[in-house]
Amino acid sequence: MASTPLPDNQDSLLYKAVLQQSHDGIIIINNRGIIQKTNPAIQRIFGYSDKELLNKNISMLMPNPHAEQHDQYLKNYVTTRHSSILNRHIKLNAKKKSGEIFPIDLSVSEIQCDGSQLFSGLIKDISAEEKAKQQLEKSYQLLENSNKELEAFAYSISHDLRTPLRGIDGFSMALLEDFSEQLPANAIAYIERIRVNANKMGELISGLLDLSRHSQEPLRYESVNLSELAQSSFEQLRTECACAPQLSFNCTRDIIAMGDRKLLSIVIDNLMNNALKYTQNNEHAVIEFGEMMHDNRTTYFIKDNGVGFDMRHQQKLFQVFQRLHRNDEYNGNGIGLATVQRILQRHDGHIWAEAEINKGASFYFTLN
Repeated sequence: MASTPLPDNQDSLLYKAVLQQSHDGIIIINNRGIIQKTNPAIQRIFGYSDKELLNKNISMLMPNPHAEQHDQYLKNYVTTRHSSILNRHIKLNAKKKSGEIFPIDLSVSEIQCDGSQLFSGLIKDISAEEKAKQQLEKSYQLLENSNKELEAFAYSISHDLRTPLRGIDGFSMALLEDFSEQLPANAIAYIERIRVNANKMGELISGLLDLSRHSQEPLRYESVNLSELAQSSFEQLRTECACAPQLSFNCTRDIIAMGDRKLLSIVIDNLMNNALKYTQNNEHAVIEFGEMMHDNRTTYFIKDNGVGFDMRHQQKLFQVFQRLHRNDEYNGNGIGLATVQRILQRHDGHIWAEAEINKGASFYFTLN
């Protein structure tokens, strides 16, 4: 392994300046592990003075078992020239004068000085970085647990609401069937409104149950032809809604992606349903499915020339129960796009939209 010679005298001032001003610790030992030179950063990091460190074995800066093994490790390298530590960064624990154990990033190089074999170590205290990393992992775990609890709560509440809701709808229907001739017209109208709202609540509960279920199902990755999903979804949805007689669907053939086929089908169905719903009043509706490159990532899109929306309210698009159009204009429960976003997030993907009022909307999404 090649070694690095110490600088000539003409460069010694420069190297001294580097040693003195470096924020990272620099320590030099001989081939017996005895400390020959340290810089102020080493003294700051470990809490020793220069005098306390010079001519001492570097193992004083290591906790066990590293301290006990160091001299033998160094002896083996001097004899065999084989090492797994030289000229690369490793993370390990070190020990301060106070006895505190803390993590460091260490890089070791071999140097030559007047025929003597020396080793230089570049040391960085990474306590703050490791603490921040642990805190981030802890916060992520708390968030993940909170999301799971919230999803379980939503599922439980939604499931338990079905029984009383069916009772409200059932007894309302019984009133209409058994007593409609005895009830005044306004009472019948009120009961019908109760049934309409009960059915609406049932749809919302179903949407919440779907959102919870799709958030917990395990992913099954496979090759998926998104074009076939889009074409099939378009043909199915078109038969279920009152679309304009002039409707064009432009679909790029054989767009392939990796993901869970069932969940990606739900993504396509929801986005296609949106496109069909908001173009149904157009004289000539046009919907397009394709792919493009965006920020060096393959991006898929569904575009339409429908009513669009005001971009000032786009932050509401993917929130549960948030809608940008009134129910009497376009039906919906405000859960579909939230479900789409959740599924794409589980695929390490992202979704966003661009639109202009009365000039259509475009939904873009990526996968992992």
